[in-house]
Amino acid sequence: MLVRRPEGNVLVVDQTEPVQRRRFTAAHEIGHLLLHKDAEIFVDYRDKRSQSGRDPKEIEANRFAAALLMPEHLLRRDAESSTALDDDELIQELARRYEVSKTAMSIRLSSLGLIGW
Repeated sequence: MLVRRPEGNVLVVDQTEPVQRRRFTAAHEIGHLLLHKDAEIFVDYRDKRSQSGRDPKEIEANRFAAALLMPEHLLRRDAESSTALDDDELIQELARRYEVSKTAMSIRLSSLGLIGW
């Protein structure tokens, strides 16, 4: 959750979630903070609409988080120098290295054309 307040912003992450999810969530909310400055006081939280994958602001924040946690130039270098035998092994190896979920890594690799999903 991101709470924007004139006296200072507050970013809240559920500590019961896996560390990889917490990192992505924090990066996602930072994306909202930097990209979506349309309200002085605003609360963004996960709900059915945000999880549907169709909200443009959520898509932008997800792309920001992916780029922040898995920078393209580093990911390309690591993917190209990997000795992984298949896409699944590559996803697992890089997800560990970048401390993100396998799902986040597979989406990022696919969006960059580094795997064929």
